[in-house]
Amino acid sequence: MILQASSVLPQRRGVPELSPTPNGNNVSTSSNHQPIFKLNPRNLKVFRALFYTPSVTATPGEVPWTSFLQAMKAVGFEPQKLYGSVWQFSPSGLDVEKSIQFHEPHPSGKLPYMTARRIGRRLNRAYGWASEMFVPNP
Repeated sequence: MILQASSVLPQRRGVPELSPTPNGNNVSTSSNHQPIFKLNPRNLKVFRALFYTPSVTATPGEVPWTSFLQAMKAVGFEPQKLYGSVWQFSPSGLDVEKSIQFHEPHPSGKLPYMTARRIGRRLNRAYGWASEMFVPNP
């Protein structure tokens, strides 16, 4: 007996098909609802460095670690030093459950531009955050 591969094995490549709804429309099951964070200028500067877009005129530089800690507190994370240079950021007051860890820069105490961008990409992958979610507090 020969089995057809397409009937036995699940699809592993390509874009999965969306399941049709009762009315016949294809609907994605994920929700794209993201919060908007209203931040003071200091915290906003940190997140603009993490999620740098060339359309903004200011070129980002290094980000002080203390400013990064304060900005993460402002958006609802509780920082906790674990061991060595590892810090864990646990959500408190956010609709996410998972924590994320980052290493404190040493010996300078400032996040270089490339490291800040890497942190921004990790926040994007973990929580779906992007630069347009951070706005100045009026």
